[in-house]
Amino acid sequence: MPTTPPSLLPAGLYDLLPPNAAHERHVSGRLADFFERFGYHHVAPPLMEFESTLLAGDAAQALASQTFRVMDPKSQDMLGFRPDITLQVGRIAAGRLADWPRPLRLGYGGSTLRVKGEGKEGARQWRQAGIECIGADSPQADAEVIAVAAQAVSALGVKELVLDINLPGLVKSLLAESQVADVAGILHAVECKDSGSVRAAGLTGYASALPALIDAAGAVDAGLAALEKLDLPATAKAQVAYVKAVVAQVRHLGTPIDITLDPVENRGFEYHSTISFTLFSRRHQSELGRGGRYAISRNGDSETATGMTLFINPLMQVVAVQPRADRILVPSALTLAECQRLQESGYAVVRALDGTADATEAKRQDCSHLWLVGKATVI
Repeated sequence: MPTTPPSLLPAGLYDLLPPNAAHERHVSGRLADFFERFGYHHVAPPLMEFESTLLAGDAAQALASQTFRVMDPKSQDMLGFRPDITLQVGRIAAGRLADWPRPLRLGYGGSTLRVKGEGKEGARQWRQAGIECIGADSPQADAEVIAVAAQAVSALGVKELVLDINLPGLVKSLLAESQVADVAGILHAVECKDSGSVRAAGLTGYASALPALIDAAGAVDAGLAALEKLDLPATAKAQVAYVKAVVAQVRHLGTPIDITLDPVENRGFEYHSTISFTLFSRRHQSELGRGGRYAISRNGDSETATGMTLFINPLMQVVAVQPRADRILVPSALTLAECQRLQESGYAVVRALDGTADATEAKRQDCSHLWLVGKATVI
């Protein structure tokens, strides 16, 4: 019977080895510290939950196809591995932190697991870090989330950040307001940005604005100006006005970011409404984060929230690796207090357990220094 090689992992999963594991810790830790400095309390949901809890509500159902499931041998109930952390944070806010004052600011970080691989390498194991502002229904809340996330990424040294803003649900709402025979075909053409095919469909009513929506993609000011001239229903006009207010607030905060608009993009924003956004680096052509406004259920009512999830996998590719500390080999007779003094001087201390502390052993242990005659010596 064939056996799986001990070093083989399932497709899309990976080990992080030195120095990549330290780099991941650095990136995640810096983001968590930055979020806390803006008042976002850190929470840590579990990797697995009961499926009925993890996928409760309409928003969570959008993630059902990306959720791994296993049987819990203790309860005999199905468990789900989280494909995303955002909705777990919403569950915490609506449950155990329901009595905390609003707006409730929560930050998080951790691993997620997805059924389908994503990105260039088809990764199914993704590390996330993010913030959620819950209970504040205002452009200021969305702008704060955008600004804090962008500033955190900028502080890591990532340059030329771009925020692409989307209006989730707008296309479907316009189609619902009009008599359209081939809704699926029109949606596909819109997703492909095929304005020619949409025009050729001869849509009437509010749906006739769809080609103009596709053409409005680009710089945010020109795009919003184009949308304001269109014949849209009141709800859509309110959505455009809301996005315009968010953009004004983001600029007021001095966020280090360029802003673009794509009114018809909706992929990856299955549970968002009013506004959604994606964070890119123009220099690296990488999608670094995604977020927007959504609703959670709280005590039987709907509570609004907004947030941004940053993806550690691509961030590790664009953030410069920190130089590691010089490693010094010391004899095992050196006390912990003496080791601590070396550590406070910036060294990573490696103890020679067998008592052999010479240049040969230092090089074998990947050390740049050796403790000789009471001082650190370069080898």
